[in-house]
Amino acid sequence: MVGGDGYGKATGSLVELEHGRTNYLHGGEPMAMYKISISEEQLHGLFDGDRGLANLLEAVLHQVLEAQATEQLKAEPYQRTEERTGYRNGSRRRSLVTRVGSITFEVPQFREGKLDTDLFERYQRSEP
Repeated sequence: MVGGDGYGKATGSLVELEHGRTNYLHGGEPMAMYKISISEEQLHGLFDGDRGLANLLEAVLHQVLEAQATEQLKAEPYQRTEERTGYRNGSRRRSLVTRVGSITFEVPQFREGKLDTDLFERYQRSEP
């Protein structure tokens, strides 16, 4: 059984989208809920040419990767907690060719270990 809900709201010049999904198919832990913020400029840019959707995808990927890093480390950037499992160490640029065009985004790095994400494979350079 896969359940989900999603909604969005506009606040001033910012649109916030929230989507949560819990996957009970494999008996695993519930999946994370991500809160994505999209500026009005990005939203209106969807209709302004070829790069609109690619720019939006870059912004969304950046926010999801940051949320996954926070989840994996169990702490926000600069936050000191007992549960923290590691520390951030900047980010690296990553390029990916998708059906909406070539996109470039930042992948968070850690002092020890690496970000575990299922959004793309380690050496993947184009969308499957």
